[in-house]
Amino acid sequence: MIDSLVTLSAGRRRLTNQIVTRATDGRRIDVISSLTFYTGSAARLLAMATVVDVTEQERTACAHRTLVRNSLAGLAIFQDGQVVFANGPFADICGRPVEQLLAMTADETDTMLHPEDRDRVNALAARRIRGELVPPWSEFRVRRPDGSVRWIEESSVLVEHEGRLATQVSVVDVTKRREAEVALRLTQFAVDRAGDAAYWLTPDGRFFYVNDASSRMLGYSRDELTRMSVFDISDGLTREGWCGRWQATLGETASTFESRHRRKDGAWVPVEVTTNPVEFDDGQQYICAFVRDISERKRAEEERLRFERQLQQTQKLESLGILAGGIAHDFNNLLTGILGNASLASPRLLADSAEREAVEQIEIAALRAAELTSQMLAYSGRGRFKVERVDLSALVREMTSLLSVSISKRATVQYDLPADLPAIVVDATQVRQVVMNLITNASDALGSGAGVIALRTGVREVGRDFLASTFVDDDLPAGAYVFVAVEDSGVGMDADTRARLFDPFFSTKFTGRGLGLAAVLGIVRGHGGAIHVSSVPERGTAMTVLFPKGSEVVIESDDGDADAYAGWQGTGTVLVVDDDPTVRDVAKSVLCPHGLTVVVGSDGYEGLEQFAVHRDDVVLVLLDMTMPGLDGASTLRALRDTGAQTPVVLMSGFAEQEATRRVTGEEIAGSVQKPFRADALVRLVADVLETRQAGD
Repeated sequence: MIDSLVTLSAGRRRLTNQIVTRATDGRRIDVISSLTFYTGSAARLLAMATVVDVTEQERTACAHRTLVRNSLAGLAIFQDGQVVFANGPFADICGRPVEQLLAMTADETDTMLHPEDRDRVNALAARRIRGELVPPWSEFRVRRPDGSVRWIEESSVLVEHEGRLATQVSVVDVTKRREAEVALRLTQFAVDRAGDAAYWLTPDGRFFYVNDASSRMLGYSRDELTRMSVFDISDGLTREGWCGRWQATLGETASTFESRHRRKDGAWVPVEVTTNPVEFDDGQQYICAFVRDISERKRAEEERLRFERQLQQTQKLESLGILAGGIAHDFNNLLTGILGNASLASPRLLADSAEREAVEQIEIAALRAAELTSQMLAYSGRGRFKVERVDLSALVREMTSLLSVSISKRATVQYDLPADLPAIVVDATQVRQVVMNLITNASDALGSGAGVIALRTGVREVGRDFLASTFVDDDLPAGAYVFVAVEDSGVGMDADTRARLFDPFFSTKFTGRGLGLAAVLGIVRGHGGAIHVSSVPERGTAMTVLFPKGSEVVIESDDGDADAYAGWQGTGTVLVVDDDPTVRDVAKSVLCPHGLTVVVGSDGYEGLEQFAVHRDDVVLVLLDMTMPGLDGASTLRALRDTGAQTPVVLMSGFAEQEATRRVTGEEIAGSVQKPFRADALVRLVADVLETRQAGD
């Protein structure tokens, strides 16, 4: 049957209409009719109809509509601002049921858009309806009833819906992707501005991404680095090693290790690397490596280790020095008894007698033993120095003949000894021993082969960094130092040998032969100097001894004529305070024959008691510096606290400088070094008493 028929009453018109009906068997039939009216004298009506079976088309469209409704993407049709169709995913994205969406007015539909995106989205829709060229897709936010916001990616096409123009939209929820992108941008922003370098590495070791700090650290541009691999910069990293590191990193949350990376200019940078595994949603794996330049930390560690080694060396030298000094002090007390008694006995024997000769041999042996203890004191930095102003170049120049016979015949010695050096205040004999030891060691380093030894003197401005690298830096001030340097082309030394170079009895030969360089170091330290050692195996050694420029002249008096005091006689009482009975007995035996009365004290406390008893008679106090209980310095202060102005002469197994240093600011009349001869003690006592008498 025909569902509808349209007629026109006048003129010639043509109307095409589509009529939908169904056959008796249920098939869908579309009847397309064409009606033509003719008016006028021969008016008549002509009708033409086309009948089409559209059953299959209907089934296809129904299947398409079902697919749309069940699609994972959100699909909807908007007409005049209202939702006229929506599938389930679209409703889920909007947070509203389909029935609610279809019932919303245009204004209500508009409120689903985020306020900040509303104008932009509506403008795009209007341009699309007007047929203007617009982007095929756009991203914007929708606001759900619970207040949450979802980002969607939308694409739209114009369609005909129920005979009218409409907009069909397809939307995908991209909230997670947007959040990931924001997080990635924030991460990249932070990484790009981080102080540490950051690399993203692919499984084959290529740079996928680097930040600006990487470029600054390595000297390459970011573009250059992204065309390189980790093998181009890492120290000794092989592909096998990289594969192992890759697998280890993937099995851990983080891994930290130290390495070296090579800069574009070829320099190596010590780095600390922290790696983390990263896997994207698409399954692609990377290693994110944060790399820190630890050059400063390494330098600080090296400085700390150097300081610790120096401290250990100082402590070792101090400990051994205290031991050597203590032994030398005790030996000097014993030698005082031997040398003092021998010097007392010798004048009483006939000049040509066997007894006189035996006693003189005892004196010689005692003096040689005193030289050994002097070496020990030199090692401890407490040696006996007879100081004077010395021109170092002139001193070395005077030694050239002696040096030439002390070294290998195959060695060539080159001298560079400029004139007019600033004077240094030193013990010339001790400095000669230093030079001789350095030359001898340089000759030994040449072995049996030919070689060159260079000996130079000069003045050098040195800073604290240089002094800190010397043996041993006793917080010496930076400034100008006079130096003597001995360089050889011998076998050189490794680090272990350099570390033990100044140990007592240490030698690279079959056995140590003595204190050697240990005594050299003690002498230099005793003069307020330092030694710098530079050596490379198979390339030679350079040893530089620094002495401070002289500012004050202190010269010990010569021994003078011993016979001039042989008949000297004095008066009064001398108080001898010493913990060693041998020293007390020798002093008493030496002084009593010269008209003096001697009283003794075995320590500081007894000495003060004896002084209180004999105060009116005591004309001189001989005071030992090293005693148990109350030592010499404390005894002297206690003595001065009583108001006594009695002259005090210090006795010590150490050098005069060491003895006087410990009583700085106290009034003393002089000092005597143990062991001493009888005539030397008489001369000192006589000089002090005559000076006092002249002053009175």
